[in-house]
Amino acid sequence: MWRTWPAHRLSWALHVDPASGRGVRRQLRHTCAVRCCVNPDHLRLVVHAAATDGRSYALAHFEERYTPDPNSGCWLWTGATGAKGYGSAQLSKHAGRWGGPWVAHRLSYALFVACLPTGRQHHVCHRCDVPSCVNPAHLFLGSAKDNEQDKIAKGRRAPFTWKDRIARGSRAGPAKLRESDIPVIRARRAAGETQAAIAHDFGVTQAVISCIDRGFTWKHVPRLRPRDFR
Repeated sequence: MWRTWPAHRLSWALHVDPASGRGVRRQLRHTCAVRCCVNPDHLRLVVHAAATDGRSYALAHFEERYTPDPNSGCWLWTGATGAKGYGSAQLSKHAGRWGGPWVAHRLSYALFVACLPTGRQHHVCHRCDVPSCVNPAHLFLGSAKDNEQDKIAKGRRAPFTWKDRIARGSRAGPAKLRESDIPVIRARRAAGETQAAIAHDFGVTQAVISCIDRGFTWKHVPRLRPRDFR
């Protein structure tokens, strides 16, 4: 029994439970994220996914990674998070259909409310507008349209119009000019400066300045001094 042991397993067997230290389907994990630590208070025993059903494994994984907020009622995810603040979880492949990567609030909805419909067209939205919240009472299922309307209602984006689909002005990939340049170009043309001179200063062709001058391009930038082009 005492031949070759990983140090943290030996610490667990000595101080906590000799019988559970070397289970084939049990794993000891560090809560301190220091792999060389052997403090038994910094270790926890987890059951491998293959030793239980997938939902029980997913539920145990989930319940270890959130903290309730007494003020807002949110369950704040303490595990990994993405760039936008949404939690993420990686479940073992042995958990069956529960295995693989999950967005944390979608996992919460699947565990406590209902199985998610197939396809990514269904969104799990937040009533509390807190990306890291995984409280199932703060979640609801909706379509992509419901998700956009919820953003607009909460002021997280302006109302969507057909013009948002068009990459205009500086949002277009090859654009060299910015919206702030257009009033300057128009003012210089109104002052009688040549298109070639303006094009040289802004690093574009004379044709680009001509299209701006005649109102063919950059129409979304309002004119400070409208002119009559004939």
